[in-house]
Amino acid sequence: MPVQQRVNAVEPLRILQLGQSEDELGPELGRRQVLPGELIDVGRRREFCCAHGDGRQASRGSWPRATTGRIVLGGGGYDQSYHAQPRASSRQVSKADRRRPQRQAAPGRTGSRPGGRPAEPERLAPRRVPSTPRGAKRSIWSSPLPIVLALLALGLLVTGFVVYARNQAGGQPQAQESGDGSSVVAKLSGVSPALLDRVGAGGTKSVSKAITGPPLTGIGGKPQILYLGAEYCPYCAAERWSLAVALSRFGQLQGIRLTRSGSDDAFPDTATLSFTQVRYVSSYIEFVAVETADRQRQPLQSPSPAQQHLLDTYSGGSIPFLDFAGQRTQIGSGFLPDVLANRSQDQIANSITAGDGPLAQAVLGHANVLTAAICRTTAGQPAGVCGSAGVKAGDLQLR
Repeated sequence: MPVQQRVNAVEPLRILQLGQSEDELGPELGRRQVLPGELIDVGRRREFCCAHGDGRQASRGSWPRATTGRIVLGGGGYDQSYHAQPRASSRQVSKADRRRPQRQAAPGRTGSRPGGRPAEPERLAPRRVPSTPRGAKRSIWSSPLPIVLALLALGLLVTGFVVYARNQAGGQPQAQESGDGSSVVAKLSGVSPALLDRVGAGGTKSVSKAITGPPLTGIGGKPQILYLGAEYCPYCAAERWSLAVALSRFGQLQGIRLTRSGSDDAFPDTATLSFTQVRYVSSYIEFVAVETADRQRQPLQSPSPAQQHLLDTYSGGSIPFLDFAGQRTQIGSGFLPDVLANRSQDQIANSITAGDGPLAQAVLGHANVLTAAICRTTAGQPAGVCGSAGVKAGDLQLR
């Protein structure tokens, strides 16, 4: 009984030792004879079914030698049975197979050589077959979908990381570069006196010095506190925080705007306040501010000739510059801006009011020193401020 074996053919199968007799046509494929040594393209399904009289299995890419049986080719539209009987085989072909009509070979396609040897067959061009048999399920890993999903996941991961890094820089997110600063000023004016007393000078040293010159007064004869700076200046950015706290103890700041120092300077993009539109109401002092340029170094405000003379005389044009009613001047900031890095204005204000770490120590300590310098221009008024422990600690730093 013939044994049937089905194998998958990844490539065309080669037929060996079939149709060797001169009077046999051998198996055919459609209108085409299949001869020894020929490659068979089994069609799109890539399946080859065979029945062998001697019971042996067909190996991948070849056909067993000396086999009597029936060849069935499937796929690509072929579904026919062919009979082949090799010479020198003692097996007999069944009557049913003998009665089966055999198709004639196309002229010139095959023949015989003298001595009974078959002619060299014409080879078929290999048919391109799909990578998966018809009806079989393709693995998801053989499609581009996993690559697309992987790239999408990577893009989301990178985007999330960038957003996270921006929000977590310095432990805090970045804030706006400009806008109304009234809420920030409200926090600064609400700093607890007990916190200011506890901080004292905060380890800061006074950078002001006493001068001898004409008094600097405002309208009504009140002592005038003059500030000259620029928005791009990082040291001005630091100084404004302490100055705003100190001024809030003598009056009310209005018209404060939020800004950042220049991106192309030291301590870039330091969050700060701007005094360009400041209005100050106080019963004790007058405050005048001049911001000479914005954070892109474009001109903003120009000092008066008298103000420019003070700047040139006492600081050589350096900013920030403070004049305390003609009694003292300060050049530079009371602390380095690095403690403000990577924080928004709201976060800086929150840290100040909470007395949080080095930032609050620097800002509030220097604010006490500035308050002490202002108190010297007001004859110690208001007494509740100028007589506080924190201001007294700041006054010790004045020289």
